[in-house]
Amino acid sequence: MKKLIAEIRRNWKLGRYDDVLKLIEQNKSYETSYLLTWRGMAIQLSNDDRYSLRDAELALRKAIRIDPRCVDAMIELAWLYKNVYDDNRKGIYWMKKAQKILSSQELHIQEFFSSLVEEAEDDTASSVVK
Repeated sequence: MKKLIAEIRRNWKLGRYDDVLKLIEQNKSYETSYLLTWRGMAIQLSNDDRYSLRDAELALRKAIRIDPRCVDAMIELAWLYKNVYDDNRKGIYWMKKAQKILSSQELHIQEFFSSLVEEAEDDTASSVVK
């Protein structure tokens, strides 16, 4: 799973959203809230016309069903509703849910911070290797 996530992140950074989708589709046995969130984000940016914005919405909603505390999926869903569907009411709803979870659980904030640090370390390590 670590290799899969690293490959998804690498392709994401390179703007290869169709490749991100292929990786996720090839590894459906790992259908986690984390990968479904990536799927929802990639669909929005993909050029692959097999997917629609509705598919992105469904992936994000499924991520939240699997993990009702999946803040990343909630934030992405809020963004999708507000900026793509022009539905401020639903965007605000999902952002408030995410905010409530983040403010009520310091642990979630620490985990999010840790993931940011890890990503920054990955960026630093890859720039050192080059």
